[in-house]
Amino acid sequence: MGHRTNLHAVWDTGILASAVRGDERAYALRLVRATTPGKLAQWRRGSSADWANESYGIARRPIYGEWPHEPVPLPASYERMALPVIDVQLEKARVRLAAALNRALL
Repeated sequence: MGHRTNLHAVWDTGILASAVRGDERAYALRLVRATTPGKLAQWRRGSSADWANESYGIARRPIYGEWPHEPVPLPASYERMALPVIDVQLEKARVRLAAALNRALL
Protein backbone atom coordinates (compact mmCIF):
# COMPACT_ATOMS: atom_id res chain seq x y z
CA MET A 1 0.00 0.00 0.00
CA GLY A 2 3.02 2.20 -0.42
CA HIS A 3 3.94 2.55 3.26
CA ARG A 4 6.76 1.02 5.23
CA THR A 5 5.22 -0.91 8.11
CA ASN A 6 5.00 -4.41 9.54
CA LEU A 7 2.69 -7.26 8.61
CA HIS A 8 0.82 -7.00 11.91
CA ALA A 9 -0.17 -3.39 11.16
CA VAL A 10 -1.15 -4.30 7.60
CA TRP A 11 -3.63 -6.89 8.92
CA ASP A 12 -4.89 -4.81 11.86
CA THR A 13 -5.48 -1.52 10.09
CA GLY A 14 -4.14 -1.22 6.55
CA ILE A 15 -6.28 -3.75 4.72
CA LEU A 16 -9.30 -3.09 6.91
CA ALA A 17 -9.14 0.67 6.36
CA SER A 18 -9.25 0.10 2.60
CA ALA A 19 -12.27 -2.19 2.96
CA VAL A 20 -14.16 0.08 5.37
CA ARG A 21 -13.54 3.28 3.38
CA GLY A 22 -14.71 5.41 6.29
CA ASP A 23 -18.11 3.71 6.62
CA GLU A 24 -17.71 1.24 9.48
CA ARG A 25 -21.45 0.71 9.79
CA ALA A 26 -21.90 -0.37 6.17
CA TYR A 27 -18.92 -2.70 6.43
CA ALA A 28 -20.26 -4.25 9.66
CA LEU A 29 -23.72 -4.72 8.15
CA ARG A 30 -22.19 -6.44 5.12
CA LEU A 31 -20.44 -8.89 7.44
CA VAL A 32 -23.63 -9.50 9.44
CA ARG A 33 -25.58 -10.24 6.25
CA ALA A 34 -22.88 -12.67 5.09
CA THR A 35 -23.23 -14.82 8.22
CA THR A 36 -25.51 -17.77 7.49
CA PRO A 37 -27.34 -19.81 10.15
CA GLY A 38 -24.99 -22.71 9.44
CA LYS A 39 -21.97 -20.53 10.07
CA LEU A 40 -23.52 -19.25 13.30
CA ALA A 41 -23.98 -22.78 14.63
CA GLN A 42 -20.50 -23.86 13.57
CA TRP A 43 -18.68 -20.82 14.95
CA ARG A 44 -20.41 -20.99 18.34
CA ARG A 45 -18.93 -24.43 18.98
CA GLY A 46 -15.66 -24.91 20.80
CA SER A 47 -13.87 -23.23 23.62
CA SER A 48 -11.89 -20.02 23.77
CA ALA A 49 -8.74 -22.14 23.54
CA ASP A 50 -10.07 -23.81 20.37
CA TRP A 51 -10.77 -20.41 18.85
CA ALA A 52 -7.31 -19.11 19.75
CA ASN A 53 -5.67 -22.19 18.24
CA GLU A 54 -7.74 -21.79 15.08
CA SER A 55 -6.60 -18.15 14.76
CA TYR A 56 -3.00 -19.17 15.39
CA GLY A 57 -3.25 -21.69 12.55
CA ILE A 58 -4.56 -19.02 10.21
CA ALA A 59 -1.80 -16.60 11.21
CA ARG A 60 0.84 -19.29 10.90
CA ARG A 61 -0.10 -20.37 7.38
CA PRO A 62 -1.55 -17.70 5.10
CA ILE A 63 -0.38 -14.63 7.01
CA TYR A 64 3.15 -15.21 8.25
CA GLY A 65 4.04 -18.60 6.85
CA GLU A 66 4.22 -17.65 3.19
CA TRP A 67 6.37 -14.54 3.44
CA PRO A 68 10.07 -14.03 4.04
CA HIS A 69 11.00 -12.72 7.46
CA GLU A 70 12.97 -9.79 6.12
CA PRO A 71 11.14 -6.67 4.95
CA VAL A 72 9.82 -7.00 1.39
CA PRO A 73 7.17 -5.12 -0.54
CA LEU A 74 3.84 -6.95 -0.58
CA PRO A 75 2.42 -7.68 -4.01
CA ALA A 76 -0.69 -5.83 -5.15
CA SER A 77 -2.63 -9.10 -4.94
CA TYR A 78 -1.94 -9.45 -1.21
CA GLU A 79 -4.88 -7.31 -0.13
CA ARG A 80 -7.28 -9.29 -2.35
CA MET A 81 -6.03 -12.51 -0.73
CA ALA A 82 -6.15 -11.14 2.81
CA LEU A 83 -9.50 -9.34 2.94
CA PRO A 84 -11.70 -12.46 2.78
CA VAL A 85 -9.70 -13.94 5.68
CA ILE A 86 -10.16 -10.75 7.70
CA ASP A 87 -13.87 -10.66 6.91
CA VAL A 88 -14.43 -14.22 8.13
CA GLN A 89 -12.34 -13.69 11.26
CA LEU A 90 -14.37 -10.59 12.14
CA GLU A 91 -17.61 -12.47 11.51
CA LYS A 92 -16.42 -15.26 13.81
CA ALA A 93 -15.34 -12.77 16.46
CA ARG A 94 -18.80 -11.19 16.51
CA VAL A 95 -20.55 -14.54 16.85
CA ARG A 96 -18.13 -15.88 19.43
CA LEU A 97 -18.14 -12.76 21.57
CA ALA A 98 -21.94 -12.81 21.63
CA ALA A 99 -21.92 -16.49 22.59
CA ALA A 100 -19.38 -15.91 25.36
CA LEU A 101 -21.37 -12.96 26.74
CA ASN A 102 -24.60 -14.96 26.63
CA ARG A 103 -22.96 -17.82 28.56
CA ALA A 104 -21.55 -15.42 31.13
CA LEU A 105 -24.63 -13.29 31.61
CA LEU A 106 -27.57 -15.65 31.16
